[in-house]
Amino acid sequence: MTTPLPPRSRFVRALVAVGTLAAVAFLGPAADAQVSPYLGYNTQHENPVYGAAYQVPLGQAFAVTPSIEAGLGAGDNYVQAGADVTANLLRPRRNLIVPYVGLGVAAGSIPVDGEAKARVGGNALAGVRLGSLGRFSPFAQARYTNVRGGDALSVQAGASLRL
Repeated sequence: MTTPLPPRSRFVRALVAVGTLAAVAFLGPAADAQVSPYLGYNTQHENPVYGAAYQVPLGQAFAVTPSIEAGLGAGDNYVQAGADVTANLLRPRRNLIVPYVGLGVAAGSIPVDGEAKARVGGNALAGVRLGSLGRFSPFAQARYTNVRGGDALSVQAGASLRL
């Protein structure tokens, strides 16, 4: 049985924020854009995580990164969309290992007391990206998501592919 999305103004504002950041990313400089599929594990829902992000650098220091992911498995299943702004702590073109941090918004269908409910919240993340190996750049990150009704820590690893 599917749960209809509630017409809550907070949820709608979060979706508008995610959509706005996604639009900025998709309308940004496509020459530097990257698609980043990833796998991971969500410690709260005890599920594997499957996701993809679209990253558009804004100079060498910042990037806008909309993403979508699903946690599917034996634990609580969920689907979440997000949009993060990340900041590199070192210059990507000068360093082989580039740590980064970020903040963003999240909205999705999150299980609460065994029932999927539309939830809105925020993300905080930190990770490390290896310098570019041609069009390929591996990364690993930890992301904390706080939504009304719960929070979760995910660890993820993947590769960014320059378009």
